[in-house]
Amino acid sequence: MRYRFLGAVVAVALLFSHGALAEQEDPNTLLQEAIVRYKLGEYEKTLVALEKVLQAKVPPQTTKKALLYRGLTQALFGKSDEATLSFKAALRLDALLRLPKSGVKDTVRVIFKAAKSALAPKIRITTDPIATVLLDGKAVGKTPWEGKVPVGKHQLFLKSVDHLYQLEHAFIAQPEKDQNLALKLEAFAALVTVSTKPSGALLRVGGKTLGRSPIEDYLLPAGQSSLLIELEGYQPQAKSLNLKPLEKRTVFVTLKKVRGYSLVKEERKAKPRLWTWVALGTAAAVAAVGLGLGVSAEQSLDEYNAAAEAGHIDEYYEAQATYDRRALAANISFITAGAFAVTAVVLFFVEGNRYETVGKKARLRLSPAFGGGVLGGTF
Repeated sequence: MRYRFLGAVVAVALLFSHGALAEQEDPNTLLQEAIVRYKLGEYEKTLVALEKVLQAKVPPQTTKKALLYRGLTQALFGKSDEATLSFKAALRLDALLRLPKSGVKDTVRVIFKAAKSALAPKIRITTDPIATVLLDGKAVGKTPWEGKVPVGKHQLFLKSVDHLYQLEHAFIAQPEKDQNLALKLEAFAALVTVSTKPSGALLRVGGKTLGRSPIEDYLLPAGQSSLLIELEGYQPQAKSLNLKPLEKRTVFVTLKKVRGYSLVKEERKAKPRLWTWVALGTAAAVAAVGLGLGVSAEQSLDEYNAAAEAGHIDEYYEAQATYDRRALAANISFITAGAFAVTAVVLFFVEGNRYETVGKKARLRLSPAFGGGVLGGTF
């Protein structure tokens, strides 16, 4: 009896030990263990656990994850070629596969990106009508367009050359599987022509300024919108627009004046060139003084020559000194006059750009509804 009891205990122990061993070798458990060891930096043990997972019969979801982490680990070991192969194998199972959001070095991201490019399929895009192509927000050309696109999800934005049609389209580039995308664009815009009486009114739609009237064939999105028309001295108006795709709408608005409001245009008058004339007058006066000194110096020169011929030594030296003084003063006067003349030229252009406002911007006249008086004011 005692031996039978011991045999039962041993059998139960063997059963539990076999269950524990089976749990240790479970691929999902090994995969989680590998991920934990990867995060702890135990890369050699990570690779051992991942190889066991990949040798077992596991679903594609588990396989792609094991291949991804094997590629990450191989890249950290500097085995870029082996990492590329692992990443390619993972991408073939899932084109939308992504790297972990954090903890991945830039060098590893480069290898992963290269693997996606190596598997890039050829995508051909045709549209009706012809359109410009924006792939993931980047302009790549016009349809028909053909080129290789990295594996993964991409966003297309297509707009016709006349801007009346457009389409947004998402697609997935599968590894090494070429695709032909034949797309039909959808009309989304209308053409609006706006004129006003009087012209020159400011036009706005949804806070966006369209310009001043008249405008012709302006593109506006189809649907409900409000056109605001403003012109100084006139009552602002708002027009509700319910536009259909490809519609051509003409809007004409007669603006009503604000009662008692009159607008006087602002006039600009050039300020007088005061300092230009001061500098020019000073130059002329100094030049006249220099001219007088020059004539006087010439007279002293005649006296100098006469004294030299007569042999009057004292008069000779006195005439020479007088001539030198007057000639020097004349030269200084001419130089000073030239400087003032140059200053006058500069001031002529500088002061020519100065203006003053003449008149009032607007005059408001209010006529009371009763009586014959008039209340007026300017501002």
